[in-house]
Amino acid sequence: MFYDILYSIGLIAIAGLIAFFIGRRMAAKPKIKSKTTTFLLKSIRAIAELAVLEYRTEGVTEIKEKNLLFY
Repeated sequence: MFYDILYSIGLIAIAGLIAFFIGRRMAAKPKIKSKTTTFLLKSIRAIAELAVLEYRTEGVTEIKEKNLLFY
């Protein structure tokens, strides 16, 4: 009786593994990367670069203004 239960659990586990690997092979892989996602990522990257550039130039102008006040 104990061996029958072990045998049944073993068969179920093996069948589950086989089904998992067959399903994984049959699953369709995305072939085309979304153009919208790529466009959005490029846009966000460009905006981030502009924000950093603005921050840096703002710091430079503040330093120049402070130097002008000392003369």
